[in-house]
Amino acid sequence: MDASSVQSIIDNLRAMIELSNLEKEVPWQQWIESTVHKRETRCWEKTNCGKTTCPAYQSECGRCWLIAGTLCACEVTGEKARKLDSCLKCDVFQGAIAGDPAVELQELLIILVYNLRENRRRLAETRREVKLLEGLLPICAACKKIRDSEQNWHPLESYIHDHSMAEFSHGLCPDCLPLYFTPEGEEPEKKAE
Repeated sequence: MDASSVQSIIDNLRAMIELSNLEKEVPWQQWIESTVHKRETRCWEKTNCGKTTCPAYQSECGRCWLIAGTLCACEVTGEKARKLDSCLKCDVFQGAIAGDPAVELQELLIILVYNLRENRRRLAETRREVKLLEGLLPICAACKKIRDSEQNWHPLESYIHDHSMAEFSHGLCPDCLPLYFTPEGEEPEKKAE
């Protein structure tokens, strides 16, 4: 590997790191175009593939090894992490790197950064989906209402429903069942107060 190849990889890595530290997520296509040159590795052209339903078909990225669910060898290849080994041995990938260790190193770095970006995206998505109750909840010892940060009291079920993904189903525990129903299924007589 010559000095200019190494410098090119270093420059691309710096650009990748700079883009990955931005507050706003940069779209992958823009990220690829601003860090590395486009590869003419369009698998559907190289293999004369006409599978228009394949996610890699007409992909702007040109890197089918980054795309999950491709239809390589007429089979769905599944998650990217599970298909990577076969992708790295594939004629399309091998043709893209053309036996050049510098190009292969750069592509492997792109795969690594892509995986990190995808994992970060999935983690952020999961965080948005999951609402967590954290800290101490001020709860009334008598009626079980919960006080919010604005000093308003809410029924326990409403508060938990509004602050988590929990849903409620109602029933009666064995201790409370006799208070509401007799063994014959009738309502018990109310005690006079």
